[in-house]
Amino acid sequence: MNEEIKIKILNIIYNEPNPIDAIYISKKANINLKDVCECLIELEKELKIRVTRKNKYTKTAFIFGKITIFKNGIGYVNSDIQINKINLKNAINGDNVVVELIGKNEGKVLKILSHEKNYEVGQVIVIGNQKYIKLDDTKKKNILLLVNNDTLIVEGHKVAVKIGPIVKGNIYKAEEIKVIGHINDPGIDILSKAVMFDIATVFSEEVINEANNIPNKVIERDLINRKDLRNENIFTIDGDDAKDLDDAISIKVLPNGNYLLGVHIADVSHYVKENSELDKEAYRRGTSCYLADRVIPQLPPLLSNGICSLNENVDRLTKSCLMEFDQKGNLVNYELFDSVINSKKRMTYKKVNDCLENKNKDYSYEPFIQDLKCMQKLSDILRKKRENNGSINFDSKEMKIIIDENGKAIDVIKKERIESENLIEDFMIAANITVASHISYMDLPFVYRTHGEPDIEKLEEFFAFIKLMKEKISKIPKNMHPKVIRTILEELKDSPNYEIYSNLLLRCMQKAVYDVNNIGHFGLSLENYTHFTSPIRRYPDLLVHRLLDKYNKENFLYNEERYDTLIKYLTIASRHSSIKEQNADKCEREVNKMKSAEYMENHIGETFTGKITSVSEFGFYVDIYNGIEGLVKLIDLNNAFFDKKTYTIYTNNQNYKMGDIVDVIIYSSNKEMSYINLLLANKPEKNKILKKVIGSNQNE
Repeated sequence: MNEEIKIKILNIIYNEPNPIDAIYISKKANINLKDVCECLIELEKELKIRVTRKNKYTKTAFIFGKITIFKNGIGYVNSDIQINKINLKNAINGDNVVVELIGKNEGKVLKILSHEKNYEVGQVIVIGNQKYIKLDDTKKKNILLLVNNDTLIVEGHKVAVKIGPIVKGNIYKAEEIKVIGHINDPGIDILSKAVMFDIATVFSEEVINEANNIPNKVIERDLINRKDLRNENIFTIDGDDAKDLDDAISIKVLPNGNYLLGVHIADVSHYVKENSELDKEAYRRGTSCYLADRVIPQLPPLLSNGICSLNENVDRLTKSCLMEFDQKGNLVNYELFDSVINSKKRMTYKKVNDCLENKNKDYSYEPFIQDLKCMQKLSDILRKKRENNGSINFDSKEMKIIIDENGKAIDVIKKERIESENLIEDFMIAANITVASHISYMDLPFVYRTHGEPDIEKLEEFFAFIKLMKEKISKIPKNMHPKVIRTILEELKDSPNYEIYSNLLLRCMQKAVYDVNNIGHFGLSLENYTHFTSPIRRYPDLLVHRLLDKYNKENFLYNEERYDTLIKYLTIASRHSSIKEQNADKCEREVNKMKSAEYMENHIGETFTGKITSVSEFGFYVDIYNGIEGLVKLIDLNNAFFDKKTYTIYTNNQNYKMGDIVDVIIYSSNKEMSYINLLLANKPEKNKILKKVIGSNQNE
């Protein structure tokens, strides 16, 4: 609450031309004087305001921001203010700092407000007889944390640690050390990455106890005011390894020829009550995190894999969204209600796909094939309608790391989306649209899944690059619409570099976020969209379920105070959920990079054929094996230079640009640093260590 008051106070002070006193601020902000004074003291300590000799408050000329420190020791705040080594005041990369300008674009650090993270991750090392912690963050590798009198940790332990006060030079005190595990323990490398991104890996005793007190089966009183759908032909379709089954589907063809699609979602809100320990923990986590061979769940497995999971042949509580679609995919009627179901079959994507392609060999699927074929027809109709409206499909392929029992990466494969996965996606999108539209018409506080328009400058760079690559695309209109992006992708579809272009275009897009302000979803070309279908693994979906209950069951009475309170809470929760989602995504990418490098450590000296995916002043990246990328450094090329105008590296013998096919040798690979260094295979001094050639699209 203090942060909100502080923001209000800052807005008042920074909008006043002259210094003002605390009483004036209190009246202007409509906040009691005691709270105002407490916040003013904090703001002064943070150097965000200054006090005049007459005890009045005014703005400062200081700059606030996050510092980025490069290998040469020079830092930058907000990208444009340079901080030389002598003026860093012991700031480390990622610190939030206060800076005083000492030149036009030069400053010095006055104060370190906070470190980037509450906890850093590092490894215990011993130098002489003294224990230190060496941080995993590559931008903080020069920092050592001094361990004092801690007998519980030994050399090789991975730990979470707080950076304490500086001791001397680049040595800081280690505080609040928590052991993650030992570097030789299987899976500790992945858990360490999770902790680095503030992803909780264990549940507290209070949370587990609360989960243990929840019944492990549906009881009679749970069925009050619920529609009984237990005799309906409802089933789930998920991946082979999935255990948290939060959505089930059903379909009927009505006498008028329309389709009645049922999307039935686990009623997690029935068990995870607002402000309970389970709820607080789910909020903190924000999302489940999927890392290589493991899931770090939002809810304890007792719930996520048990009473909340729509397992086969057991009763489960659900929220159902029944939607009637005509033959053109228009929604003509819908109904939202609480229900109880009994899933008739736990299906997998692969086996459903076999059914859709008339290759079914599993007899247990036979009773459902007619429904699956009907679903396929509706899915095709809904997808075509979305595509005609401009919905964009970047058709990106996922990387899947195969891990052995010792936690080592033994292969990397590229997963391509199959028809059965598209079918589920189409139905989930339909339900999300229906729920979002339902609340949007009420004009009540809600959590939307929003996606802003793309960055115009980035798009212009992309179009210039496509022109440079001599690809033909339509003229770009001034008014940006999703159909424009879709048309570009379709026109580039047959290019051998389509995947590269698609990824570049995707980087021009904004990130989708959760927000109370409904600006629509650009990527899906929708006015109203939310996340309703995965409450087991996403906190915003759980919020959406609660809001449906609040508005549909509690006779929500509009008054300004209640409205404002709810808006404030949902705004904070939406921002928090967006950040946690982005952290999980970053962590997943970092784990993939780390395990890819680990996999390639066993292929040093081998030659791969790959495609150049990006070119810069540092060199060029090559996709060498199912999405694994390595770097050919500019300094390892013969008299090479980078031409920014043509995105090309020129050498004495050859030129290199995006999309070129090259043979490269794995020169070095470092799991800890998550990098793979490559050399061109035509360098004679390196051909001596050639072992074998593996095509970039082959499996070993």
